[in-house]
Amino acid sequence: IKNKAFFFADYEGFRQTRELVDFRTIPTPAQRQGILSVTVRNPQTGITYPAGTPIPMTDFARKVLSGIPDANVAGTANNYTSLLAFKNDNNKYNGKIDVQLTSALSAFARYGYRKADLFDTPPLPLPSGGAGNSFTYVTNKQFASGFTWARSGTSLLEGRFGWSYTIAGKNPLALGTEDALSAYGISGLPSAARVAGGLPTQLITGYYDLGRQATNPQWQYPEMWNPKLNYTWLMGRHSLKTGYEYQYIATEVQDVNPLYGRDTYNGQFTRPTGAAANNQYNLADFMFGFRANYALSTFLVANLRQQMHFAYLQDDFRVNDKLTINAGVRYEYATPWVEKDNIMSNFDPATKTM
Repeated sequence: IKNKAFFFADYEGFRQTRELVDFRTIPTPAQRQGILSVTVRNPQTGITYPAGTPIPMTDFARKVLSGIPDANVAGTANNYTSLLAFKNDNNKYNGKIDVQLTSALSAFARYGYRKADLFDTPPLPLPSGGAGNSFTYVTNKQFASGFTWARSGTSLLEGRFGWSYTIAGKNPLALGTEDALSAYGISGLPSAARVAGGLPTQLITGYYDLGRQATNPQWQYPEMWNPKLNYTWLMGRHSLKTGYEYQYIATEVQDVNPLYGRDTYNGQFTRPTGAAANNQYNLADFMFGFRANYALSTFLVANLRQQMHFAYLQDDFRVNDKLTINAGVRYEYATPWVEKDNIMSNFDPATKTM
């Protein structure tokens, strides 16, 4: 509308597909059958298994190893190669309108939207692979508006309002597949739909990670409301300005790990006394079930809240043509972060419960 309104809209799309050659170290077909090139000793029974002799393994280890693809490169290191695809789809929309309502009053509004979906192919496929970020998602919405009102030749009132909301996080490839209890007989893990599915993280030093990425899933959904007012007026030699701003921040966050368990095998408990260190002993530890450490974090979705207040008053006092004094006072207050439902968790060693 001529001399009254201006509007603008745009769209931006981005599509990217990349492929990278990847090399990883995985157990060889012989090693997956329990045949190692080092002598192994079971520390529980004292039985020694000479190099080249099949060693017994747990049903869990056998099932996990059977879900690994065959090595496709000769040797015992970097013996599995694949072409990994990485996809990045982005869509952005923006719109803005400026309106001159009267000779003294103008207003504007602006809205922005962005959605990004990324997928990183894991170096090893399911069911025993799946490590890596896999699915990453971001959706962001923003709105801003404001007005400017010239009340008179010596006073001006400005108002602004902003709002933003972001949904961002990542999910493992195995999310929603058969859970660890059904697939592997592992109990005590979360059954929530936002967490459960697939093989818990298995870290065998010297070999590529098996199972899910330990830091996956995680997410943060921050939302902010931000109104503000500023008032300016002239009074003789004084130019006065005062204002107030408020921010309300609400964030849903889940950023602890590992949520679905993480086993680490690096103790080489199966290495006979006097034998040289070898990563095959870590693999033997895995076959026997001798993990060096285990980690599991409490599944907690926190709904954090915070409020902030800002107020100020300033005066630009023109003493004369050569001297202007600027003086003012500002007050800021931010509440501590609080959990909306006062949910907190900790471990009680006496009862061994959360």
